[in-house]
Amino acid sequence: MTQEELALTLFQNGNGYLSAKEAGEYGVSAVALKRLADRGMIDRAAHGLYVRADLIPEPFYIAQRRCLKGVFSHETALFFHDLSDRNPLQIMMTIPSGWSTRFITSD
Repeated sequence: MTQEELALTLFQNGNGYLSAKEAGEYGVSAVALKRLADRGMIDRAAHGLYVRADLIPEPFYIAQRRCLKGVFSHETALFFHDLSDRNPLQIMMTIPSGWSTRFITSD
């Protein structure tokens, strides 16, 4: 099985998403992910996070994957708890004090 085939299998197991870190743990190199992206089979959803090209990236899922310690708050939390009838204009998250926010800025 080639690295590209293994990566596509990992995408199926991950509901269409795969991080570069997870791919590396299974022996899939960044070059293999780039080849799949160049062929149009996957897209880069965020830094280090890829999504199958046939899926529309889910911004809430991407935000949670980028900030694992973050918790959705404010208007975003209201939306998730059906206390608001509109999508939040901006995803709001609360993160622990002192945790680096450089990873969660949008690309």
